[in-house]
Amino acid sequence: MIPDWMNNVDLQPGHFSAGRHGKKGFIGKTIEGILGFLEEAFLSESYSKRSGLMQSLDPRVKLLSILAVVFAASMISDLKVLVAIYLLTLLITYLSKIGVGFFIKRVWLFIPIFAGIIAIPMIFNVFLPGDPLYTIIHLGAGAHLGPFSLPESIFITKQGTMAAVIFTMRVATCVSAVVLLFLTTPQQILFKSLRTVGVPKIYVLTLQMTYRYIFLLMEQVREMYIAKKARTIKSRGLIDDQKWVG
Repeated sequence: MIPDWMNNVDLQPGHFSAGRHGKKGFIGKTIEGILGFLEEAFLSESYSKRSGLMQSLDPRVKLLSILAVVFAASMISDLKVLVAIYLLTLLITYLSKIGVGFFIKRVWLFIPIFAGIIAIPMIFNVFLPGDPLYTIIHLGAGAHLGPFSLPESIFITKQGTMAAVIFTMRVATCVSAVVLLFLTTPQQILFKSLRTVGVPKIYVLTLQMTYRYIFLLMEQVREMYIAKKARTIKSRGLIDDQKWVG
């Protein structure tokens, strides 16, 4: 369905040049962690060859079950139910002969990056009104930020904190379910199962190309960072690294 060269991308674990004191920078650690996770979770088929629970199921059953879990987690707003589904995911991970510690560490690598951007503002009364949980600063009456009026006090709200926790757990549950599917199902079989459940061929082809180009893009980012480090004489700080990203 896709060109052979796209199925033969050889991404070896990279080595980022360290600073003068042998420490990797902020960007190096981030890129290496994300790319290492992608390689282990989506390129390695060692987990899919193990004799575990998920590996023994028909790929179509796994696909439909995971989609059902993702849909349910997206609709549920009860924290206890979300935690129960997440713990069930970890139990299935254990029964599928996958290290639970490895699984948790790799999944939660993405949670602060993506969920945190949305969840953190939710805890403040500026964005989501609610009952005070912890006061950050008292501004007084008539406070403004440009054309925008501000409340007398900026504080963390109980409702906002609960909403942020629920959102984070929802993301963690959905990501865990999807990663578990990829870990326990060979790539070609997974995409073939999409066709058998009625997904149009053009969409499956698009997903396959996207899947492969994610790694090609990350490899380009890795090479750009290594080239930057090679041209750097003096080690730069965290702020400079963040400026390079943005």
